[in-house]
Amino acid sequence: MLLTEENNSGRYVIRHYTTDSVTINQTEYHQSVIVTSNKLITDWRVKKLHDLTIYDMEQFLLLSPEVVLLGTNEKTRFVDFAVLQPLLKKRVGVEVMTIAAACRTFSVIVAENRPVALGLLLG
Repeated sequence: MLLTEENNSGRYVIRHYTTDSVTINQTEYHQSVIVTSNKLITDWRVKKLHDLTIYDMEQFLLLSPEVVLLGTNEKTRFVDFAVLQPLLKKRVGVEVMTIAAACRTFSVIVAENRPVALGLLLG
């Protein structure tokens, strides 16, 4: 079960990040999270790229993004094409990058008022 926090008072903003934590608004997280401009999922089970399943990609679809960013500290690797199928079938872009690059890219896309979901693989 995914616990989702709705942010009715504004947007979720990434204030700070390291290789093993992220501060969203005023709270620091050391576990993997999914964040959009107005939703925060703090119990994401994924810790490494190889943990990703089709189910995880389907969960992103519930957030209606036009792009999914995956931030990881692993060496650049590609996600198994079969795992990405739910997103690709719906024409949702997927980018894998470092946590730092993913956080920066997320902030830019949110500032453009575009629908984006960021999955940070921490822990």
